[in-house]
Amino acid sequence: MDTSITGLNKEQKQAVTYTNGPLLVLAGAGSGKTKVLTHRVAYFISQGLIKPENALLLTFTNKAASEMKSRITNLINQLTNQPINQLPLAATYHSFCAKVLRIDGEHIGIPQNFIIYDEQDQKDAVKQIFESLNLSTDQYNPSSILSGISDAKNQMLSPEEYKNFVRGEWQEIVAKVYGKYEKMLKEIGALDFDDLLIKTVKLYKESSDVLEKWQRKLTHIFVDEWQDTNKIQYALTKLLVGKGKNITAVGDASQCLTPETLISTPSGNKKIKDIKKGEHVMSATGRGLSEKFSVNEVHKREHKGKLIVLKTTSGKILKLTPNHILFARLKPKKNLYHVYLMFRQDKGFRIGQTKGLRAGDMKSGHKPFVGLATRGNQESADKIWVLKTCETRAEANYWEFYFAFKYGIPTVVFETGGRSMEISQRQIDDLYSKVDTRERVKLLMNELNIDPRFPHHRPKGTSGNKNADRQIVHLKFFEDPRRYHSNPWGMHRIALNTTDRNLEKDVKNSRFYTREGRKNTWRTEIARMSYEEAEKIAMKLSKKAGNLDISYEAFLFKGKEKLYFHPASHIHPGMIVGFYKNGEIVEEEITSMGQKDYSGTVYDLDIDNTHNYIANGIVVHNSIYSWRGADFRNINNLIRDYPDIKVVNLEQNYRSTQNILDAANLVISKNTNHPILKLWTKKTAGAKIKLYAARNGFNEADFVVSEIQSLITNHQSPVTYSNIAILYRTNAQSRVLEEAFLHAGIPYMLVGGTRFYDRKEVKDVISYIKYLVNHKDTVSKKRIEKIGLRRFERLEELRLSLTSLNSLTTLDILDSVIQKTDYLALFQKESEENLARLENIKELRSVATEFPNINDFLENIALVENSQNSDRSLITSHQSPRDSVTLMTLHAAKGLEFPTVFIVGMEEGLFPHSRSLMDTNQLEEERRLAYVGITRAKEILYLTYA
Repeated sequence: MDTSITGLNKEQKQAVTYTNGPLLVLAGAGSGKTKVLTHRVAYFISQGLIKPENALLLTFTNKAASEMKSRITNLINQLTNQPINQLPLAATYHSFCAKVLRIDGEHIGIPQNFIIYDEQDQKDAVKQIFESLNLSTDQYNPSSILSGISDAKNQMLSPEEYKNFVRGEWQEIVAKVYGKYEKMLKEIGALDFDDLLIKTVKLYKESSDVLEKWQRKLTHIFVDEWQDTNKIQYALTKLLVGKGKNITAVGDASQCLTPETLISTPSGNKKIKDIKKGEHVMSATGRGLSEKFSVNEVHKREHKGKLIVLKTTSGKILKLTPNHILFARLKPKKNLYHVYLMFRQDKGFRIGQTKGLRAGDMKSGHKPFVGLATRGNQESADKIWVLKTCETRAEANYWEFYFAFKYGIPTVVFETGGRSMEISQRQIDDLYSKVDTRERVKLLMNELNIDPRFPHHRPKGTSGNKNADRQIVHLKFFEDPRRYHSNPWGMHRIALNTTDRNLEKDVKNSRFYTREGRKNTWRTEIARMSYEEAEKIAMKLSKKAGNLDISYEAFLFKGKEKLYFHPASHIHPGMIVGFYKNGEIVEEEITSMGQKDYSGTVYDLDIDNTHNYIANGIVVHNSIYSWRGADFRNINNLIRDYPDIKVVNLEQNYRSTQNILDAANLVISKNTNHPILKLWTKKTAGAKIKLYAARNGFNEADFVVSEIQSLITNHQSPVTYSNIAILYRTNAQSRVLEEAFLHAGIPYMLVGGTRFYDRKEVKDVISYIKYLVNHKDTVSKKRIEKIGLRRFERLEELRLSLTSLNSLTTLDILDSVIQKTDYLALFQKESEENLARLENIKELRSVATEFPNINDFLENIALVENSQNSDRSLITSHQSPRDSVTLMTLHAAKGLEFPTVFIVGMEEGLFPHSRSLMDTNQLEEERRLAYVGITRAKEILYLTYA
C-alpha cells in the first residue's frame, strides 16, 4: 500500500492523488492542509511523477517553510527507506525571490552581493532623503511616505512613471522621495522587501531565458495559505507555473447560496439545489428588462461559517456567503445615520458619521441626496465606505467612537473648508502626516469584511472643487438601452473622463481612441456585448493609465439610476437592490441585515452571457466572476486563469478532541459578527476540560507548575515541556508565572517584549557588519557614526585591512568587529539592562555560527525581520527553546497548536476584560479570543482563575 496516502480521509486522498492538472484545496481550521501539501509532494515523488528538486513549496513564514521541509524529509525517507540527496525547495516568497536574484539578478543590473533593507533601514534612508529635501518628520511621516512608495512599487510603477499620476501635495512629496530613495538603493546595492518580489517578476518578464530556466527547474508549484497572496505574488506564481499548469494551492473561500434558495425560471421558482446544467433561468438584461439564459455550470461545495441574512420590504429573505456579489446602492433616507470610513489620497483614512439624507435645493430642482455625498465633496474625498447604519444620532456617536478607538483611526475632518474651527488646517495636515492610517485600516477592513474595491460612494470624477480630477475607469454593465435579436441584453460600456493631457497621450499610445469632453476634459469610451471582453478592456485601460480604480456599475432599472457591485457584507438597511417582479427588474429596499452560523452544502450558478440570476427575488451576480480584481484572497483569479482547476474541500478537524471542540463551539455560538467555522472531528471525546479555582495569582501559578511537573513525570505517554503552552490575556500576567517557573526550574520561552533584531545593541552590531561588507551603505554608516566616531575610525581601519572577506566566516567577522570597536565597553557598568544586552550579543554570535557565509547571515536577518513584522508574536528565550514551556498572550497564539494548553486568569474583569462588560462587541471579541485559546489545545485543556 502506498504509505504516502496512509491515514488520510477520503477528501485528503482525493487532493493528494489528483494528477490531471491544477488543484485548489479549500481547507477549514485544523483540517490537515499542510499534511495534504506535504503528502502530495511525497506522492508525486514516490510515483515518479517528479524529481524532488523539481518541486517548489511556497508559504509565508520561515517557520512554516522549515516545518514543511522537515515533514517532507521524514515522509520521503519513510517511503524510500533511505535518505535522498536532493529535497524539494520550501521557502517563503521573499526568501525564494532573494535566491533567484542572487543567482540571476545581474541580468537586470542587480549585484550578486546585494543587501536587504529592513523596515528600520528604510525609515533611516527616508530620513536622510528628508534632510536633503529640507523636509522634517514633523511635516511628513516617513512610514506614511514609505507606504506610498510601496503602493507605487506594487503597481509596478517606476519613479518616472509614478510622476505622471501625481495628484496633490502628498503624492508630490512621495514622488520626490521615491526617486531619491530608488537612486540611493541602487548606489548602495540594496533592495527592500517590495523589491525582492517586484524585481523577480521584472527579471522573469524581461528575460525569457531566465524564466524558462526556472520553469524547467521547478515544474510543480505548491502554495500554502493561498488566501494571503497579493497581486504581485499571484503574478510571480503564474509566471513560474507557465503553460504546465502544475499548481497546487491551499486556501479558503465560499461565495454561494443555501440549497433552499428559490431561483426564478421561465416556468416558475425552483430550488437552487435542483437546478441542472443546461436549464434556463431568468436574468437581468439591463434597463428594467429580463430574459431567460442557460446555466453553464452548477457549483456545489460544503460551507461551515457565517452567512449574511438580508430581508427586503416585501418580506423576501436571502441567505448568502459574505463575499457573494450583488447589485446595490445607498438611498437618501430620513432617520438614518451612516458611520463611514473616508479615504483621500494625500491624507489617508478617517472615520466619521453623517445623515442618511440631505435636502436638495428644491427651487433649482435638485433632489435630496445621501449625506455621504456632501461629506465627500466638502473634504475632496476619493472614496467612502459605510461601516454601520444607525437609527439614532446617539447610536451613530457610539459606533463612530468605537471604530475610531478600536482601530486607532482619527475622526478629524480632512478639510476645514474655510470654516472657523478649533483646529487649524495646518494642524490637521500635521496630524495626518504623522498617523499612518493606511496600515491601521487593514485590520478594520479584514475584520469587517470590507472590500476596498467597492466603496459605497465615490465623488464625481470632475467638478468645481480643487481635488476634482479623480481619474476613474467606469465599467458600466447594460448601460446601452438598445437590444438585438441575437443579443437580447444591454451593451456594456467602458469610459474614462479626465483633464490630464499627459494621461491622454499614454492612453492614445495604447491604441485607445479619445475625444474632447466638457470643461476642458477628454474622454475615451468603448462598448462591448461580451461581459468578459468589457472587463478585460477596463482592466487594460486601468493598467495603461497607471492602475486606476475601476468603478463597477450596473444599469438594471429603467432610466438613469444605476447600482454598484457590493459583496453581501457591504449591504446595510436602507440600501436599494435589484428585484424581479412580474418580469421586470425594479427597486426593492433592504430592511434588515444580520448574520447566522451555517454548516452544510451551498450552491452557485454560472449563467451564460449575463452572469447574473434571480435568487429569492433579488438579482445576484455570478460569484465565479465576482472577485475579478486584485482580491487579497486571489481564489477566483485562480479559477478564472485555470478554468479546468480541480477543487477539493477539507473540513474535518484533526487538531483537537471533541470535548475541546464542543467547548470552543459553545463559546463562539453566542457571537454574531465573527465568521468562525463550527469544527468537528472523528477523534474520541478525549479528556474532560480541567477547571481550577485558585485563592490568588500565586496559588494559580503554583497549580500550573504542579500540573506541569505531574504531566512530565507521570503521564502515560511521553510529554515534553515544548508540548505545553500557557496563555493569558495581558503580558503583565506573565511575571508571577515566570517567578514560579524559575523557582521550580522549569524552562520556558516568553513571547513578548522587544523583538531580537529590533534591540539597539543587535542593530548596532549588524550595522557595523553591513558597513564592513558594503561601505556604500550610508544608512548603516550614519547609525554607527552616532555610536561613536572613534569606534567608526577603528572599523574603517579593520575594513581597509581586510582585502577580502571570502576567507572569513561570519563569526570571525563578528568577533573582529566587536574586538576592534571595543563595543562591549559600552555595557561595562553592571546592571540588569547591560547584562541583558550582553546576552543578546552572545545570542547574535550563535546566529553567526548557523550561517557561516556573511551574505546568508545578513539575508536571514532581513527575512526574519520581515516575517516578524507580519506576525505580532516574537520569542525571547529564557532557556533553550528546544524543550521549553511557551508563555504567550492569547493574541499571539493564533495559528499555533500544543498538546496541552493552560488558559489562566479567566476571571471577570481580566478575561473577559473589564472594558467588555458593558460593550457587546467587545464581549464578542473576548469570546473570539477564548475560542482561539481553546482551539490551540489538541488533547488536554486547563482553565484557571483566581
